[in-house]
Amino acid sequence: MGCCLAVPPDENYVGIWQSNEGVEVKINDSGNFKWKGGNSDTKGLIYSVKEVDRNTEKFVVGGFCCCCATEEFVVQKKPVQESGNWKHQASTKQYYSETKWRMIMNKERLYRNID
Repeated sequence: MGCCLAVPPDENYVGIWQSNEGVEVKINDSGNFKWKGGNSDTKGLIYSVKEVDRNTEKFVVGGFCCCCATEEFVVQKKPVQESGNWKHQASTKQYYSETKWRMIMNKERLYRNID
């Protein structure tokens, strides 16, 4: 039946996402998903990505060997790269724009952690 086959998400979702309220989401390109913070901790595989409308998707996430124990994560705003403030780099005397990746999942405003 292929129960434990994960669905790889769009590459824009891949990475570590954090909110200002302490929520952390990890999504890798093989479909592993981890939500930590708020009132719950969830770790599992993305079994499907359902499009609700052009701005909303649902991730169906379940345990590694139990397909019936699934949880849905609603993405109200898909990942987008937005320009931030202009910064001045003193050593080169140039200005650059600091960009951030943002999305909203389960009503949490998340920012991609770039190290």
